[in-house]
Amino acid sequence: MINYRLDSDLISDNAKLMKKKIIDLMKENDDIILDLETIDYIDSIGLGMLVSLYKESLNRNISLKIKNPSDNVKKLFRITALDELFLD
Repeated sequence: MINYRLDSDLISDNAKLMKKKIIDLMKENDDIILDLETIDYIDSIGLGMLVSLYKESLNRNISLKIKNPSDNVKKLFRITALDELFLD
């Protein structure tokens, strides 16, 4: 298991690079926890990236979870029903 802390908001400017980093982690780990403690904002591209990573994790039989989401991120996940996929 690896705990990976994202260091900037998930927005279109950095989503592609972050996705690549996390997919690289999937090559070596069966369980990945994304720590969003420092993330305050996720745009639509960032949400799409998370959904894409979730699908990739299913294809690879990997557990992908999120921890420490801010209140804003929790609200966004509830609105989009992603809380059911990522949050315990």
